[in-house]
Amino acid sequence: MSRVGGLRVALAGLMRVPPAPYKPRILVAETVLVLLLSLGASAIYSILTIVKRLQAPVALNKQTSTLNASQASQSWLDLTYQIVGIGLGLVPAVLAVLLIGREIGNGRRYFGLDRSRLPGDLTLGALLGGWCGPPVVKVIPPKVLRIVVAGTGFGLAGWLALR
Repeated sequence: MSRVGGLRVALAGLMRVPPAPYKPRILVAETVLVLLLSLGASAIYSILTIVKRLQAPVALNKQTSTLNASQASQSWLDLTYQIVGIGLGLVPAVLAVLLIGREIGNGRRYFGLDRSRLPGDLTLGALLGGWCGPPVVKVIPPKVLRIVVAGTGFGLAGWLALR
């Protein structure tokens, strides 16, 4: 393990992380900005939506919501809106890979996006998902399962950042 800007960073494999030429304050600010771009924006819009729905004359438990609603009446324009929405949603992730790559030389390799271990990763993921997925889904309600998976992901990310 190496230290970068006062924070410990878990290494992928034998990858060495050189000392950062930036102050810890700048690195923390970059991390906060990346999180605000993705999670923060989503959280803010979710809170505003709940507040808006609570202000409506209809009770919250009587309201309905549409997932993946059409953005335009023309199908080609609707498809364009959907593709742009997905593309802009990926920008924070690309920014994170770029910022990490600036520090260690190859951010794609650090996150496992270079396909160097693709066959093994796909095989392991398929085996684990096929083995533990069906029994878990039978027992745990989907809403609880989503919350647990998200919490576990955040916990792992925090552990990796502080380790």
